[in-house]
Amino acid sequence: MRPYARLLGAAASLVVFGFGNAAPTKARGDRITARSPRNSIASGVTRPIPARVAATFIATPSAGKRASNTADAKPGPVRSAADPGSAPPIQAPASPEKHKPADLNSAIQHIVFIIKENRTFDQIFGTFPGADGTTVGAISTGQVIPLGHAPDRGPRDVNHTYPDATTAVDNGKMDQFDLINDKSSQCSVNGDYLCMTQYVQEDIPNYFSYATTFTLGDHMYSSIKSSSMPNHLYTIAAQSGGVINSVNGQPISWGCDAPPGTTVPVIDAEGNLTNQFPCFDFQTLADLLENIGVSWRSYAKTGNDWNAYDAINHIRNT
Repeated sequence: MRPYARLLGAAASLVVFGFGNAAPTKARGDRITARSPRNSIASGVTRPIPARVAATFIATPSAGKRASNTADAKPGPVRSAADPGSAPPIQAPASPEKHKPADLNSAIQHIVFIIKENRTFDQIFGTFPGADGTTVGAISTGQVIPLGHAPDRGPRDVNHTYPDATTAVDNGKMDQFDLINDKSSQCSVNGDYLCMTQYVQEDIPNYFSYATTFTLGDHMYSSIKSSSMPNHLYTIAAQSGGVINSVNGQPISWGCDAPPGTTVPVIDAEGNLTNQFPCFDFQTLADLLENIGVSWRSYAKTGNDWNAYDAINHIRNT
């Protein structure tokens, strides 16, 4: 039986798109934020995918809880960048030589990373044909139980902080997710095992359509077994600067804009734990892009730890 390595839930999941023939962006990275409506994960229809869009699902680059639902950050259906009414139908790919571009830089002008939260590979694609998924999981009693059917919108957000993730992973045995018992955020209420549920193709047809048409990464693992802030830092910098959890308390804003006295737990290379103001300076993807003259933009909900660049001092305060 395969290890339950990816039942550990996602604090961020990633979809990568490359676009050709799109309008140019501004020359410099603008710190723009835009809040999207809270969408449910299910989609009523499967739309055609534009031929000029290439997509790769990378699930799951960050961690928090076993296959679970969240009540406040639900992924919505993936939509095409073009008008669905004018999008061409999906066609079988031609031979590589026929469509080989003379200049790769002219073929793709924009790379778009869509980052979503609180899903696992096995909750979304555990039943995907041919993928290395699972439909069962172990609990602390040693029993192996089938993963239940996930509701479209979960009744609660199963806790996925650093301490809870450490308990759930249980030194790699992945068998103590049922011991997440935080008030109002526990894995199981009245035996529902919400943290051990998953979807099927009929629930999320658009996700399955993208994965079937393009590429599905089924061996992607957690950057850090924790919550939103450190994982979102990983998405922009391939590190969290030692941050292991989200900010303490519930400040009205976060990162470099957080109120004085706001702290976040940080562990250094020697394992020393300190609480620091959540405004850091380390190299990010945006810095690398600017160094070679490539434009960038970041869109995120304001005032919380999904806006990772807000925690980078030389970006937020310049």
